[in-house]
Amino acid sequence: MTLAIYQVVGRGLRDALPLDAYVLAVWGTAALALVALALSFGVPLGGYPERTWLVFVALAIVPTIGGHGFINKSLRSLPAPTVGLFLLGEPVLASLLAWMLFRETPGPWTLAGGAVVLGALGLVLARRP
Repeated sequence: MTLAIYQVVGRGLRDALPLDAYVLAVWGTAALALVALALSFGVPLGGYPERTWLVFVALAIVPTIGGHGFINKSLRSLPAPTVGLFLLGEPVLASLLAWMLFRETPGPWTLAGGAVVLGALGLVLARRP
């Protein structure tokens, strides 16, 4: 539900603001919301080992810039349904990474779902001029 609200609100703002201003506003709002939630649930905001901070930074940079930033950039030049379909590829890629990095073998339903998603993505690419 929150994703739908974000997309409806973002549709208008995305066209009205430059990409960097838009994503920085979204990321700043998300950061403030996460700090408020952490404080309300008593989650400590400090005192973590250096390796944990490096993981936090990697988790902030890779999905935020590599995911959210590129998605919003692509929404400026591709139809939203096409971008939405390609978002379905995220779990397929995550499953592939889990297999490669952690030797987690996907189950038959995961493989079947991945095949359906990849087939749909292939159809979209084949029909695109």
